[in-house]
Amino acid sequence: MPLLFSWLILGVAPTVGLQAEDGATRPKVLVLDLVNSTELTPETLEALQDAILGGLSGAPVQIMGAADIAKLMEVQQGNVTLGCLRDDCLFDLAKAWQARYVISGSLAMVAHRAILNLKLLDAGAEVPKVLHRESHESEPKALTALVRVTAARMRQALGGSPPTDKEMEVLKVARLPRLGLALSLVSSAFGAFAVVSHLDAKASAETALQYRQDGLAVELHMGVMERHLAQRNVRIASAFVAGLAATYAWMKQW
Repeated sequence: MPLLFSWLILGVAPTVGLQAEDGATRPKVLVLDLVNSTELTPETLEALQDAILGGLSGAPVQIMGAADIAKLMEVQQGNVTLGCLRDDCLFDLAKAWQARYVISGSLAMVAHRAILNLKLLDAGAEVPKVLHRESHESEPKALTALVRVTAARMRQALGGSPPTDKEMEVLKVARLPRLGLALSLVSSAFGAFAVVSHLDAKASAETALQYRQDGLAVELHMGVMERHLAQRNVRIASAFVAGLAATYAWMKQW
């Protein structure tokens, strides 16, 4: 069906592209709507689509989104042709619109985690070639940042500028700092062990009081109490150091 529809639109596809400022025709890039298998809202999907277009900004190409194609074709944006994923379907669609490149992707949800797939296809050769492909698994709230950075890398593959530090910072914010989280857990564990050592020291002191008439027993339990206090102090210091390291790692988004 997508193949048939591609041939149908071949007759209505525009034959003249927009002109670049220097008068040369820039190669076209078709940016298709994400094939969505999630329950994300239309507003969220629109934001993701805008993130792709925004990330491509600056590439030496003429960008055509699904809405542009739908407007020219006077068909609804949800047409199956605009959501095809197979390379042969994308190849036919690119030929129909005289496009050199096609960007397509899909969204799925598995166990409350979003699965994002995006690929940049070069349809200029006889055999379609994937220039760039990325897959991400993340929380839904991190999708926009991941899409923006992926599109920026595609921009670079198209001859544009590489992802900026600002774009990469967005990606860092979107991801959970694993090192910071791990160090936070280590600090909490040392803190919990310090509490246990303190309680053990207290118990040894109370036992020593019970045997205060027996000098040897008192000396034994006081020695045990001192060892527990030493352990407590070491664990408190370790928790403090790990906490400082965790704070630094969170600040750096590591």
